[in-house]
Amino acid sequence: MASDSSEEDEPIVTAPATTPSSDQNKTWMDEDADEEEEDADLSQLQRQHSPKFKRCVAAVSENKWDTEAWVTLMDEVQLLPIAEAREHYEAFLAQFATAGRWWKLYAAHELREKQYGRVQEIIKKSLMQLRCPHVDLWRFYLDFTKVAKLDVAVDSKDPSAIAAARELMSDAFELAIERVGGSIDAAPIWLMYLAFVQEEQDPQAFLNVRKLYHRMVMVPLNGMETIWRDYEKFERAIPNNEALAQNFFKVFRPKFDAARAVLRDRAKLYDQVNTNALAVPATSSRADAADMANWQNILALEMSNPERLDALRLKSRMRYTLELFVSVKRLYPEAWYQYASYENQVNDPDAAVSVFERAIAAIPDSSYLHFAFADHYEIRGDIAAAKAIYEKLIEAHVSALTYVTYQRFARRAYGTKGLSEARAVFKRARKDEREGACTYHVFAASAITLKAEKTLRLRFLSLA
Repeated sequence: MASDSSEEDEPIVTAPATTPSSDQNKTWMDEDADEEEEDADLSQLQRQHSPKFKRCVAAVSENKWDTEAWVTLMDEVQLLPIAEAREHYEAFLAQFATAGRWWKLYAAHELREKQYGRVQEIIKKSLMQLRCPHVDLWRFYLDFTKVAKLDVAVDSKDPSAIAAARELMSDAFELAIERVGGSIDAAPIWLMYLAFVQEEQDPQAFLNVRKLYHRMVMVPLNGMETIWRDYEKFERAIPNNEALAQNFFKVFRPKFDAARAVLRDRAKLYDQVNTNALAVPATSSRADAADMANWQNILALEMSNPERLDALRLKSRMRYTLELFVSVKRLYPEAWYQYASYENQVNDPDAAVSVFERAIAAIPDSSYLHFAFADHYEIRGDIAAAKAIYEKLIEAHVSALTYVTYQRFARRAYGTKGLSEARAVFKRARKDEREGACTYHVFAASAITLKAEKTLRLRFLSLA
């Protein structure tokens, strides 16, 4: 596992903007004159756009949360040349920023047309900045890095370049395992890693293969029975290894069985949610409430630590689950608050700050998240940082509630100067002419918060 950190994980090592060799290009795409001619014809056809395409564009223009129209539109967009398709991908992903499946399709579309630099930009934004916990997107990243970096080094036959590329590739695999290796659907990534390790040109390489197998058989994964059978074959294929193999089987078979039991429990809960759902605002529907309850069941299971992980690996497991949660519930303030609360619970306030910052970027008009973020700083004695959050909220998304809460904060946080600070906030509210900035609620709150004498309180209330 990668080492824990309250900051961002180590930067994803994307391949340099070099052009893969012609053989590698053939691996990714079959390029010949006939296909180029077909692409030209397709481009000419799609410029006219189908009636379905036009209907979908009109539908999403009218209702930006019409997910059915968006998906239908994006299915059509994949038939366009990337120069025309790009604006639609960008518009869609601006609306649904954590749609990992569509980031992967966008990157694949750019790759088909040899836009390697843009592929790297997509990988960096989706995996590093937005932290999409999407297994297939991570697989794409690993495939791309292998083709554009490792395979190029191998073709060069330069031992130092090959060694450096293999180290980069190993780091990429470990980061992928750290981010999404705990997904029940992550077996393909583990198997890619295994194949990579098996390629090592070292007489002792089998030791690294064994270590990786030992990690794999303890992870609840779909298809883990096949992994166990392959592990048994691996041990038995080593000459003069029967006794040691039996010892390993005795140690790891119970761990494998325990992981398989966890897989059954976990899979039942994940069957109740759609991890690829597009993130839309919360509603008061019963279906929405039921879906949130299903996610809470998943989080409760993971908090119970059914795999009996150590503290570091449990934190990694919880972060993966919470990232998956907020990728679907990106526009639910309570989902982000739950994530930040977990980071505080495990004594990682810097990580909580990062979560709050991402939350506010996702839902900039959420008073709830701003207040919670300010409380985070206030509890830790950073009054200036808390004040800055209130100031930012007032400037960008003013409301009477913000002024009321800001007054209470000022009265509470500044000690002996609290009264004068709260009065300053109240005076500012009275001068704020923006709609909804200073309602009677602000006056009533001032009368209570400032603990004014009776006549002054009555005056505040009469002004309200």
